[in-house]
Amino acid sequence: MTINITQRSAGGIKQYSTDPASPKAETAWVLRQGTGGGIVQLSTEGVPMGLLLALTYATTESTTGISYTYQFSYRNKEGSTIRATLS
Repeated sequence: MTINITQRSAGGIKQYSTDPASPKAETAWVLRQGTGGGIVQLSTEGVPMGLLLALTYATTESTTGISYTYQFSYRNKEGSTIRATLS
């Protein structure tokens, strides 16, 4: 299936994390879904040594990965949403 966009909005195609509540006919958007935030967590342990009470060493490190999928979404004149996965 081919979708021809004949008119572009002034702001371009917007990206959402959920579908818009009631998009107008012939409106396009990109839907981003997924998990993760790329958070790095460090836990530190150590033994105070003399006056260097804050001396510690890192023992573990963990990261949470980011996994997102993107779909081009288009609301047609009939009121249906058509989607195509972007890669």
